[in-house]
Amino acid sequence: MVLAAPPSIDDLLNRASMSPSPPPPSSHRSSSPLPNQAPNDEEDSSVGSDGLQEGSTTSAPSHSRKRPADDLEQFAKSHGRNVRLKGDAQEDLRKFSALTLEQQMVWVAARFLAQETKLDSMQVESVYQIPPKLDDRIETYTFLMLVSPSISAYVTNDGPVKSLIKHLEKTPSWGLTAEVQSNKHKKRVITTKIRSRFSHRRNDIKKLLRQSVSAPVMDIVALCEAVLALGEKVSTAKPSIQLAARFAFLRNVYCTNMDTQTKKVGDNYWNLVDAKLEEIRNTKGPDVDKISQAFGIILREDRKVFGNISLTELPATSTDAFDGDNNDDDT
Repeated sequence: MVLAAPPSIDDLLNRASMSPSPPPPSSHRSSSPLPNQAPNDEEDSSVGSDGLQEGSTTSAPSHSRKRPADDLEQFAKSHGRNVRLKGDAQEDLRKFSALTLEQQMVWVAARFLAQETKLDSMQVESVYQIPPKLDDRIETYTFLMLVSPSISAYVTNDGPVKSLIKHLEKTPSWGLTAEVQSNKHKKRVITTKIRSRFSHRRNDIKKLLRQSVSAPVMDIVALCEAVLALGEKVSTAKPSIQLAARFAFLRNVYCTNMDTQTKKVGDNYWNLVDAKLEEIRNTKGPDVDKISQAFGIILREDRKVFGNISLTELPATSTDAFDGDNNDDDT
């Protein structure tokens, strides 16, 4: 049986003022170039992207070479092949052979310093391990934030990442101490981990949304339970009417933008979700009741299309991602 897609959110919101049914509760929160100089016709001023300038003339005294320039360039080419240099590296060696001795010394020093800086960075990042307590908190909160009905944006401006870091900073005993925050390499390791976990969890949710609109389809309670099961190791959250309304909203945006044959959406799905959330806030906010009514309409239409499952046994609201967190050092 082929099910018709639910009406788009834009269509549904136009009905909000005509809907007599009470809305489900919502805890949504508002959330320069140098002056021109005449070129010297006898001077080649071409500079490669690596900073090597071929045939450049300087005021430094010339140095004798054992081979003419052409022979030296040929030697560089031959030696490069012997040591199996490829592409850009072979070209760098050819340019290097055309430099004066002083230029070569500066070039070598620059390369050495660049590699030393890179090595220092790699060593710090490879040695630093995120403390277990902090790692556990990252695992927990990256899930709880994405299944919170009050999250205001899923990707825009790196919002979830910034919010989580701000929360973790409140309890240094978890591992995000002042020392770690002042160390840019350690901070980058932590930020990268948080961003990666959010990305993986969003992808998992999007996969479930695709499954939910493919035969056999999932009713909204089944969809909520499937999503919450993704975090069963870190959360005991249960479905609520508020959460059902949020996931009905996510599924509506999915259906509106999916390919009807493959049931897939593009990589910009979460940006579309954030844009629609912003539209609802701008249209209905700051009136919480109007926002709640809009989500109620979306939920009602979802049940018409994907199964009119009873919601009477569900609690009205869900706890927020950080609710119940007293920031105790011992927690």
